Amino acid sequence: MDVPRCSSAHSMPPPPSYTEASQCPAYVTGPATPSTPPPSYGEAVGTSNEPVLSPFPVLTVPTVPTEITTVHQTQQVFVQQTIHSSPPQVFVVSHQETRRRQSRRRLLDRPTVINCPYCHHHITTTVEYKPGAAAWGMCCLFTLLGFICGCCLIPFCVTAFQDVHHSCPHCSKHIGIYVR
Repeated sequence: MDVPRCSSAHSMPPPPSYTEASQCPAYVTGPATPSTPPPSYGEAVGTSNEPVLSPFPVLTVPTVPTEITTVHQTQQVFVQQTIHSSPPQVFVVSHQETRRRQSRRRLLDRPTVINCPYCHHHITTTVEYKPGAAAWGMCCLFTLLGFICGCCLIPFCVTAFQDVHHSCPHCSKHIGIYVR
């Protein structure tokens, strides 16, 4: 099969060999050391006896005079302190208040076994579900999304959106609320 050849107006010389291409001609042909030394720092920067104004301030340490005069001044200050003896403050924390706080902390979204802070019986609370902020929020969200015609009232029927009110089955007193 014949391969067509490109015809060019100018003939190109062949590429150099690997050894010729790997040698740098500047290092091969140039002198090993420069003919003149580089200028000194003073010549390069241009320092001379003339003062040169620098755009940066020159920080110098202030000189200390040879005579140092020390002045000692003393002043007497009298402080009058009055001591009032007052009885120590005593804080009394009711055991019943502590139990109420502890029982409120442990309330869950289902009937819970606790000690009643009022009648002190070991009880399982009775729960009542009442709509709270979560139910009203979901109702508003459903209304904004277009679920009208009664569909926005679904959160009031689902207990997962309602607050849980705990009460004691013995004394029927309100113990606490689990808020969603």
